[in-house]
Amino acid sequence: MSAQIRELDVSGIPAPFYVLRAKQALDQLAVGQVLALSSDAPHAPREIRSWIEHAGHQLVSSEAREGRHRFLIRRL
Repeated sequence: MSAQIRELDVSGIPAPFYVLRAKQALDQLAVGQVLALSSDAPHAPREIRSWIEHAGHQLVSSEAREGRHRFLIRRL
């Protein structure tokens, strides 16, 4: 498994477009690689978790700080 992490900041992008951008970025990664996704959307935690579960990927970690959310998502 590669330790490479791809960073994607979707701050300022409205729903559902930030989920679409995340999907497009994750689709470009090899299985096992990780996407670090940052967002300032207030509903991002719920929407990103729902999409990850539906798509069958792994949420490695999630954190919120000062109105920003960061997710580490492993492609499976």
